[in-house]
Amino acid sequence: MAVAQFLVRQGFAATELRKIVLRYARSTKVRFRPGNELLRGIVEYEEMGSLLSTWYTDTRFLDDRGYPVSLVAKPKGRRSVGSLVRAAKIRTSPEATIDLLRMSPSVKLDELGRFNAV
Repeated sequence: MAVAQFLVRQGFAATELRKIVLRYARSTKVRFRPGNELLRGIVEYEEMGSLLSTWYTDTRFLDDRGYPVSLVAKPKGRRSVGSLVRAAKIRTSPEATIDLLRMSPSVKLDELGRFNAV
């Protein structure tokens, strides 16, 4: 975190820094250790973008009208968060993705505990 703050203060664009960190994480298949929370957070948020994009565009997750279907909060099943994670080809686990979806303003939980895109 201190290195990132230093680079931004020196005129390095924060958006460019983010791209570099993501490129590094993908190219090295970095393992997240304690103390790597910033990197983990950046990668998880990037992956959430891919996940939501897949949910909104992949026909396996769209209804007859072209709207995203409800997803069950399980790691397995045809219309589950786990199947969406696998379709989006992200590294974040289904369990971590479920936690992130619960915090997302783009997703609401219904009375049956299913995730619905807003």
